[in-house]
Amino acid sequence: MLRFAFAAALAALSFSPVPQAHTQLAPAPCAQVWKHEPVLTYDVAGSTLIGPLYLHLAVYNDGHAIVSRTSTDPDPGAAQTSSLSAAEVQQLRADLIAAGADSLCDDTLQANDAPLSTITYFRGTTNGTTHTFSYWAGFGGSYAAVEQVVTNLIATKFPNF
Repeated sequence: MLRFAFAAALAALSFSPVPQAHTQLAPAPCAQVWKHEPVLTYDVAGSTLIGPLYLHLAVYNDGHAIVSRTSTDPDPGAAQTSSLSAAEVQQLRADLIAAGADSLCDDTLQANDAPLSTITYFRGTTNGTTHTFSYWAGFGGSYAAVEQVVTNLIATKFPNF
């Protein structure tokens, strides 16, 4: 009888709702058919003393770049596209890495009436990793170098923006 109770207990354990560990397989490698993966996104969003501000920049490894901005109604906003050469994309990557875009952490300060800037640096490949961090616009510090890279890019590739 004791053996039967023990066997029944073991059988019950095999049907218990305790989750079983699953091994996760590595993703299958993908062919990079279209060279149009992001390298950089830059977002600025939030309040300023003159009202809300929204700005977005995206740069892709094929050189396509787009910037857009708006503030408040009835502001219709604006958007422009531009192209970077392969050398300019490589230089942008090098400048971003030198400025710390692949290692900076979120800003721990709190700010009022300052928009939050968020940068995501992408490796620019199909299965590439990313690094994202946010900081308060205009406060500089360790974020000043990355901010300068982005503002230089906008001034150079979108001169009338």
